[in-house]
Amino acid sequence: MGLRLDRPRKLNMKKLITILLTLALLAQPLTAGKRWIVWATASAGPTYTLIASNLANTYVDDWPVGSGDTGLYYSGEYVGIFYGTAYTIGKVEWVMTKSAGDISGKSYRCKIWSDASGNLGTLLGTSTAVTGSNAWSNTTVAFIFPAAVSTSSGAYYHVTLDAAGSDGSNYASITFTNVLTVSGGLGSWTSAPALANNFNGMFQARFALYNTP
Repeated sequence: MGLRLDRPRKLNMKKLITILLTLALLAQPLTAGKRWIVWATASAGPTYTLIASNLANTYVDDWPVGSGDTGLYYSGEYVGIFYGTAYTIGKVEWVMTKSAGDISGKSYRCKIWSDASGNLGTLLGTSTAVTGSNAWSNTTVAFIFPAAVSTSSGAYYHVTLDAAGSDGSNYASITFTNVLTVSGGLGSWTSAPALANNFNGMFQARFALYNTP
């Protein structure tokens, strides 16, 4: 019996075109009612440029945020760094510590205000909320502003933290230093919000300001 040699089969162009079209469709973006493979690439987040920081400066003590004590609803920094320069603030960092009780259910927000003779004036921007952590112990915590805050040269501003209320049993603190990095000082305000304590030229919160290009 002789060996049978089949001739090569001709390429079926219709099948080839069908396969190529199917592969092309699978690579298309997701549309309503259809299941396609979605090819996605991660987008880079905003780039923040440091304006000023005293995060690493000598720790002196804690300063409560929303502890229920008089004048400690808002705690933060009376800032005069903006003289001569305008910025667009997109991120603020604070060195924070859990001081009492359980703060895991607390939501902390950073806010930037105009100055009204030492009191908190117009609220210019609010960060996204950060959930408190009982593990905070001289921990640097970042607060991001979804809408960056524009500041003007020649003006004072206040940068604060609050927990949307007062609770003397469960609260965190920012920490402060006696190393003065920026013009201004540690402060606290009532919920009114009137200035209650101002340590201008004596102490400063351990914090950092970042510009959003």
